Amino acid sequence: MIFNMQDDHYLPRKTVHDLGEKLNTLSYNYPKRRFKNLYPRIVNSDVLKYAYILVKSKQGSPGIDKISFDDIERDGLDSFINNILDDLRKRRYSPSPNRVALIPKGEGNYRKLSIPTIRDRVVQRAVTFLLNPIFEPVFHDYSYGYRPKISQSDAISSIVTYLKAGFTTVFDADIEKCFDSLNGELVLITLYKKVADEDLIALIKSFLATPTIDGEAMENASGIPQGGVTSPLFSNLALHHLDDFFFHNKPSKSGMVRYADDFLIMTKSENKALYQIIADHLSDMGLKLNPTKTSVKYLRMGEPLNYLGYSIRIKRVRPLELVIKPRKKNIDKIKATIDMLLETSNYKEIVERLTSFQSYYSECNCPSVFEDLNQYAFTNLSTCN
Repeated sequence: MIFNMQDDHYLPRKTVHDLGEKLNTLSYNYPKRRFKNLYPRIVNSDVLKYAYILVKSKQGSPGIDKISFDDIERDGLDSFINNILDDLRKRRYSPSPNRVALIPKGEGNYRKLSIPTIRDRVVQRAVTFLLNPIFEPVFHDYSYGYRPKISQSDAISSIVTYLKAGFTTVFDADIEKCFDSLNGELVLITLYKKVADEDLIALIKSFLATPTIDGEAMENASGIPQGGVTSPLFSNLALHHLDDFFFHNKPSKSGMVRYADDFLIMTKSENKALYQIIADHLSDMGLKLNPTKTSVKYLRMGEPLNYLGYSIRIKRVRPLELVIKPRKKNIDKIKATIDMLLETSNYKEIVERLTSFQSYYSECNCPSVFEDLNQYAFTNLSTCN
């Protein structure tokens, strides 16, 4: 069977949407409720089909088994889904080892990703259909990374709100090797607060314990592997311990913004005692701050805050006037991409890249940045032609 993504997505999507709405409403209305009988919800062909649709939309590469989307659809999606269903029903589903991929970070550095098989990605996506709506009411509103309907723009908007309230001293913190260091037990502790389904928990434990294969070497699981569908959710479940600690220990005049492992503590004046108890709590979690990427920024004194690719600077204190724009290195990067595309006169992709860049930096209040980029691209394009 060749699954028609255009024609056959409606019922699976509705099934997942309705399930998510129900779970989210129950979790919001009954904060102390622990959910049972969740596992049978993913043993459902519509749920798994919609999981497959979303996994395929990312067009990721095959895992360790080298089975691609074309292979799956050539052999029949129904057969693929039914095999997963059979393994889940009989409680014999076991994830395959993850494949290692190295992604360049610049300056000769690499980020190690752990790539699950497509089969495992589909089951992981189905798990997120259950957990995301249950934990959305649990997560604090200053956690912005990897959450549905929340983006980096919301994080930047929150920073602006704090600056307007006078919180111009910023503890700009980065957790060292966060994903590698996070303990799976932190995930499970948060999970147990809302989930009482042992079958689902056993499945999640199997994903947390999945080893990776790098070349011919098998590496036991450690931390939370980056690259899996559940990795962002698992990191938020683990780092919820940090968010919750701040919620219960924060001074009255302070704010927090966290996006994945990068977080800001914003106050009206320097508070070394607060910074220390945050560092101590991270140590209790088995984490530590990266000393080269952690510092105190005094925005009232003219220091810029670089966060999520943005540069934020106070131009005038009274009345408050901010300059919010992309960081110079990000502007240089998009220009380098444009130069590369100009070599082939790829007008369409240049427009797409510029549109995407402007969309990401929607909180920028310097329109001249985008005007200059457009002029740079299309003046050079006309010259090439």
